[in-house]
Amino acid sequence: MDQQTITLKCFRCGKPGRVLEMVMDASGKGMVCRPCAGLKPDGRPTSAAREMFTKPKSPNASRGKFACMNCKFRFSSSKPLDQVSCPYCGSRRINTPEQASADALLREAGGREYDF
Repeated sequence: MDQQTITLKCFRCGKPGRVLEMVMDASGKGMVCRPCAGLKPDGRPTSAAREMFTKPKSPNASRGKFACMNCKFRFSSSKPLDQVSCPYCGSRRINTPEQASADALLREAGGREYDF
């Protein structure tokens, strides 16, 4: 008995199909036929299946670069500045490189609040 004559029942729709036409279900519980898995007969995913498994991009998905003011660790995150904490020390005192640049520090130090 070879693989082309062995038939299995689809885990989703229940239709019998050849073993070579079955793929593992996304949940890992059973084998499903290609149409139920969202695959075309040639094995490529259909556009509906591709859209179902792609992560939608949020408008704020760009990764920002940050620097911890406590331990000086530099990292990047896709979260906004007010939601970021340092992955190394856990501090919430975070700066962006623009805020921590030498020019920015000099501009800030030149303000009237630092005059004695």
